[in-house]
Amino acid sequence: MVLLNEKEQIVRADRVTDHDDYNFRVLRTEETIEALNMILPKLRSLSSQSMEMAFVELSKIGKSNPIGAFMQIASTIDEGMLKATIEKMEELLESLAASLEEDQIHEIQSQADYEMLLIEIAAVRDDVTVALDADRIELAEYEGKLANEERYLEE
Repeated sequence: MVLLNEKEQIVRADRVTDHDDYNFRVLRTEETIEALNMILPKLRSLSSQSMEMAFVELSKIGKSNPIGAFMQIASTIDEGMLKATIEKMEELLESLAASLEEDQIHEIQSQADYEMLLIEIAAVRDDVTVALDADRIELAEYEGKLANEERYLEE
């Protein structure tokens, strides 16, 4: 019974950790998607004349933004490279959205698996308790028989 209780505690702790990790991944992915959604419209509107002005606008996003830092470096690229960069960023955006959706599906399945495991642990605990009670009754019966046999042998 002790092992079963320890296993349940481990399962519960692991689930909390998994859920916290999921929440962290979702937060980071959503932040990245938000940053891409801020940058892509500005990049799409660029022409060779407006490149400098657009990069000034992108720099206002903030220096702590790694995509903003990338864009400062990218200010030296030509229109062909800009188009390729936009396409790659759009692919990244699609990939992140798909990843977020897959992660959400996995989280739902993980929660269902966790709940099923708790049900199984409870069922095993019940079975073990019933078996233990039956064994205790049987032990008491055998101890009674043994005491009777010992009395019989003493007489």
